[in-house]
Amino acid sequence: MEKLNDIDLVDYGVIFLYLSLMVYAGYFFSRKIKNMDQFFSAGKQLSWWVSGLSVFMGTYSAYMFVGLASAAYEHGFPVVVFYFFNGLGGAIGMLLVAHLWRRARLTSPTEFLRKRYRENVRQFLAWVGIPYYLFDDAIKIYAIGKIVALALDVPLVPSILVCGTVMISYSMLGGLIAVAVTDVVQFIILALAVLIIIPFTLQEVGGWSGFVLNAPGHFMAWTDEKFNWHWMIMAMLLSIVFWGGTWQNIQRFGAVSDESAARKTAILAAVGSFATIFLFVLPPMMARNIFSDIDPEYSFITLFLKFLPSGMIGLVVCALLAATISSIGAHFNLVSGIVAYDIYKEKINKNPSEKQLLIVGRIGTIIFGILAVLLSLSVGATGGAFEWMMTVFGLVVVPLTLPFLVGILYKKSPWWSPAFTMVIGVIASAIAKFGFDASWPVFTTVNLGVCLVTMFSASYIRPNSKADQQEVEDLFRNLNTPIHNKSDQDENVAAGPSNGRFIGLALLIVGAVFIVVYILTYTQLRSYLSLVVSACMITLGILFLWFDKKKQETIDENSVRVKKA
Repeated sequence: MEKLNDIDLVDYGVIFLYLSLMVYAGYFFSRKIKNMDQFFSAGKQLSWWVSGLSVFMGTYSAYMFVGLASAAYEHGFPVVVFYFFNGLGGAIGMLLVAHLWRRARLTSPTEFLRKRYRENVRQFLAWVGIPYYLFDDAIKIYAIGKIVALALDVPLVPSILVCGTVMISYSMLGGLIAVAVTDVVQFIILALAVLIIIPFTLQEVGGWSGFVLNAPGHFMAWTDEKFNWHWMIMAMLLSIVFWGGTWQNIQRFGAVSDESAARKTAILAAVGSFATIFLFVLPPMMARNIFSDIDPEYSFITLFLKFLPSGMIGLVVCALLAATISSIGAHFNLVSGIVAYDIYKEKINKNPSEKQLLIVGRIGTIIFGILAVLLSLSVGATGGAFEWMMTVFGLVVVPLTLPFLVGILYKKSPWWSPAFTMVIGVIASAIAKFGFDASWPVFTTVNLGVCLVTMFSASYIRPNSKADQQEVEDLFRNLNTPIHNKSDQDENVAAGPSNGRFIGLALLIVGAVFIVVYILTYTQLRSYLSLVVSACMITLGILFLWFDKKKQETIDENSVRVKKA
């Protein structure tokens, strides 16, 4: 088999075919988008399991294979403990408010700021949110750029530029439904790829006992100098705020049919956050015993390159790329809404058509994407993906998301408290971080403490006027009104294949591709893994199609009963 940069031509073929499938998914669902509500909330028709897996994938993306892998490779078991506390906090945060976000009946997360506080607060946090997501997406683009650069043996900068261009293009094709549905396919493939390499990794290190015996001395401790108990507790507390109040999660909790589905979304995403430990932390930990002198950020992808046969390397590369596209696409979807609603509609054109809003949103996506790509080029020179993620997360995420979490649980925070909390929280934590060189747990403690005190004490300093408080009471009447049916679902998006049918067909296509891959590579080492992947994909595809058929039959039967009644 001819080689190009140490991977087979078949890998390039898999990359091309798979990305073509993902682009078609975006194109297909984009044809169903007729207005901005459908673009942002998928017409309230997302299945809970699609939404739950999308929450999980949107939170981690390719960062799992670069930043998280680097931390696990260098620090060992303390990272397992860290992500256990992270998952625990996420579960608490999501289960606390998921049903309330569905009851809020929002078109977009920033709409809550107008309903709960005031329009000027929505404007302020919308403008602040754009730079935060810009930094977050720059980190993710850098992460996938490093993975592609290593796997294809190309320079990092061109890799980042090409990946960024693909992401911008994909993000313009579809709304939330396209992003969420493709997230499910990415999760299945990524999880399968990781599960396949775990047995080979264990065998290479002599089993778990062999790994523990030969691991560095600090590797199996509960904590270390960096990941201490203060770090763990702050990870849990920040995860409560982040998972319960972050904008993309609010969007997904509000995109399902009712509050029961929103709770199921939260449960599935919480289970996924704990699964992170076994799928994405343990393999790079064990890689330390196999590769002692590699770039820590390359530890996970090096395992893939070592153990997977031709074809599957290409699948891993394109699945990681597509997963990151989906994650960033969710942010681009949010930013396009901010540009369309909070900037264009409020400041430029008070009465735009839906077509004008979509055009403006997509232009905003292009500009935002270009800025994110350019910023990603500087990530490697400033500490790498993990350090950037933790710094940006620690400084901004609490003041940006706490007004959502507190605002939906607590009536008394006045309209001006979010902006004041943002200013005071960022200033206080930045002084601690850059003025006193405080560690991550210390400056995040300052951030969380200052923001909590500000949000809860503001009502005693200057409470809402009667008019402002009346609007808050109107919102809370919605929050106290359960949604147990699909009465407000947008039927205009329902045309075409459902979530399950499209996913099933996509998996069948991937399964068929890997039968061809096996035929082309059957003489190579571990080529039988292509048949394993094919069998799993085809089986899952058939199951998705079968369950979707049963679901549609049930819906049809219920419709007949309603008509007879």
